Amino acid sequence: MSYPIEKLDEVPQTNSETNFPNDFMTQKCEICEEKKADYYCSICKVYYCTACEEQVHTPFMKKKHHTNIQKVDDLNKIKQAKCTMHQKKFKLYCQNENRLICTKCHENCIDQNHTILTIKKASQEFKKMLSDLFEKIKQEEKKNKQVIKRAIGKQKLFIKEIEEISNKIKKDFESLFVELQQAKMINLKILEITKLAIVDQRIGEIITQATQKNSNLLQKNEKIKKIIQSKTDKKNIDLINDSIKLLQEISEEKKGVKKKDNEKENEKEKENEKEREKKPIPNQACEIFDDENNSINKIEIHNNNKTAKCTLNNSSSGGRVCGKKLYNSGKHEIKIKIDQFPQSYDQKNEISIGLINSEHKESFLQRDGNEGTYFYESNWYIGGLISYKKKCVDGKLLIETFLANRHINEGDIFILNLDMDKKSVSFKINGNELGVIFENLPEKVYFFAYLCGQKDNKNTISFI
Repeated sequence: MSYPIEKLDEVPQTNSETNFPNDFMTQKCEICEEKKADYYCSICKVYYCTACEEQVHTPFMKKKHHTNIQKVDDLNKIKQAKCTMHQKKFKLYCQNENRLICTKCHENCIDQNHTILTIKKASQEFKKMLSDLFEKIKQEEKKNKQVIKRAIGKQKLFIKEIEEISNKIKKDFESLFVELQQAKMINLKILEITKLAIVDQRIGEIITQATQKNSNLLQKNEKIKKIIQSKTDKKNIDLINDSIKLLQEISEEKKGVKKKDNEKENEKEKENEKEREKKPIPNQACEIFDDENNSINKIEIHNNNKTAKCTLNNSSSGGRVCGKKLYNSGKHEIKIKIDQFPQSYDQKNEISIGLINSEHKESFLQRDGNEGTYFYESNWYIGGLISYKKKCVDGKLLIETFLANRHINEGDIFILNLDMDKKSVSFKINGNELGVIFENLPEKVYFFAYLCGQKDNKNTISFI
């Protein structure tokens, strides 16, 4: 059921209650009483202009009507408004059901004791309610305007006060800045004067000290002259000068002789080195000094430098041992100590300390039948007297002879530094840095390796 508010294009000229809603006088908006009526509410029985319909009727009457507001473009629909239930024209208004009713609906309402009003009476009540509401709105609007006016006045006053305070702060800041600049200039001048005074004082002290020292030197010089004049003559002075020249000549001759001797020793050492390189490494059957934990099937794969102590009791064939750890990445420091070593030393009794490629481990330990394969033929190490260079694949030997004429002794500490990131090997002996021995190390997996001499002597090493 709907009770639409309808838009009017024209209005009737009579005011007969029986012919409502098609008999009305032409009139203005009944709310503002100023503008021309554009809408008519068939429930309120009130004419509205567009503004009053939007501001008064729509917000306040929507819930009361229980309907959506509809617009029509002509008066014919108003004239033809009928009860949708009985198809008869509306004649009365039921307050209980809050709707227009026809005569047939009226009978039902009487049976239910509903309050029935004429359409005109209902319209007057709605008009009065809307008029009171509109008056209340006007009063509230008036009050709001006064509040807004007072707020605007206070806002202007606050803005003026803020501007005055801001200007005052700005002036005070500028004045303070000028005072600070002046104080800074005064302090700089005071500091400059103080420095000059200190410098002048220091210069005076230095001049006084220099004058005193100069006076003392002059006095000593005079005394020395008198002593020389009293105790020597020109001949003695010439003799002293000749002696000094003779000593200088003798010193120069000794330096020349020493230089020649060093050159001869270097040439001799180079010849010896060439002879050593020509000599082949003997292939001899060697006993394997290796424990069960270091067999090829029980290798620990990690990069911990610590290992167990190992002792080599050499036979006539010498002995070899590999570390238990694999090294294939990162930086590692392998530190060992020579606990026991024969007191006599010769080339056959040398020891070798270094690395062995995992691919050659079995050959080095002589387990694969390739007897006599030494680990330095495919890897890198240092020996008792010299650094060997044998098939250094993809490697570059930087220092060839760095331990010449040095005996390895008991208690010596060797440190092997392996840097897989830089692909280099370097050594230290007793804290002395020997530098990088090899670079461009192939990307392989390496063991620490130790080779002892061939005599029947006891060698003991331990990892630190």
